[in-house]
Formats: sequence, structure tokens, C-alpha cells
Amino acid sequence: MEREMKKFFTVICLIAFCFITVISMTNSAAAAGSNDFAKHSMAARQRQVAQRDRIVNQRKYALEKQARDWQKRRNPLAELFAHHKNKKFHGEPALNAPAFAVRVLELCNTERSKVGVPPLSLAADLQDSAAIRAVEITQLMSHTRPDGSRCFSVVKNKNNTLGENIAAGRSTPEGVVDQWMHSEGHRANILNSVFKELGVGYCCDENTEYEYYWVQIFRG
Repeated sequence: MEREMKKFFTVICLIAFCFITVISMTNSAAAAGSNDFAKHSMAARQRQVAQRDRIVNQRKYALEKQARDWQKRRNPLAELFAHHKNKKFHGEPALNAPAFAVRVLELCNTERSKVGVPPLSLAADLQDSAAIRAVEITQLMSHTRPDGSRCFSVVKNKNNTLGENIAAGRSTPEGVVDQWMHSEGHRANILNSVFKELGVGYCCDENTEYEYYWVQIFRG
């Protein structure tokens, strides 16, 4: 009987030892898993922080680039005005060619008289606006200004109907008016009875594609 009790206690001890060993191994594995999870979580957080920093830097770079691009769009225009301000052609300042303006006006009024339309008159503020536009089209031959705004944004008094003609390549008032009169849209502006006032801009730059640039701004 005593021998059987010893065997029984021995078996119980072995079972207890095995159970404790299993529990210990399980705890060790859990601890290892917990450490791995912590390391993974930390790595994930570091990646999130790095991604957030990249996004912030990208946005910052985009804003800085936008500012640089804006400066590039504005500065060349200022350089153009500085470049053209003192240039002369046929004895007339490029940004203020009154003789050319008067001659263009005369030619346009001759065409208007042929169809019974009242004559135009030169307006000082339209002259200034057209002079600005003449310089601008040496850079961008378009009814859109180099800064992306519409051509009529150059006119201070925009309460009335406005129209714009642009041309390039003709060196004389006679040549440019003839060019306009042979273009349906430009001819329509010149002969439009709604328009009462005119501004004429002229600019010459031998370093550009067309060299001679002209602008008419009409106002009703």
C-alpha cells in the first residue's frame, strides 16, 4: 500500500511539473509575442510619422513652387516694360506712339464713314491700357494677359461695352489697319456702331518673332 502511494505521488508530481513547464513556456511565448507586437506597432507609428512628414514637406514644396512660378510670371512682365520703355521706332517711343495712334484712328474712321458709322475718338485712359497690352503681346500673343487674366482687366473703366483687336508683323498704321480690315472679327470691331472711343497701342521689338505689335481697345 505504501509503495502504491509513493507511485501515486510521483505521478502527481510529474503531472504538476509538466503543467508548470507548459504554463512557463506559454508565458514566454506570450511575452515574446507581446514584444514583437510592440515592435511592430512602433514601426507602424514611425512609418505613419514619416508619411505625414513627407505629405507636409510635399505641400510646403508645392506652395513654395507656386510662389516661385507666380514670381516668374510677374517678373518677366516688369522686365518687358523696362526693356521697351525707352525703345524707339521711327522716332516714336514704343509705349507712347501718338502719331501712330492718330493715324490708326484716321484710317479706322475712314472705314467707318464708308458704312455710315459715327467716328471714334481717342481716349487717354484707353491709350494707356492699349500701350500696356502692346508690350504684353510681345510675350503672349493672346487676348489673355501674361498673368492669366482677361485682356479687359487692363481697362479701369469697364462699365461700357469693350472690344480688343491685336495684330503683329505690320510696321505701319496703314499695314495693320489693312490687316484688321481683312479679318472678319477685327473688321466687325472697327465698324461696330456701339463703340465710341478708341485706344491704340504699339510696340516694336526686333528680338521677337513678329517684331511689330499693335493693339486696339474699343469702348462703347
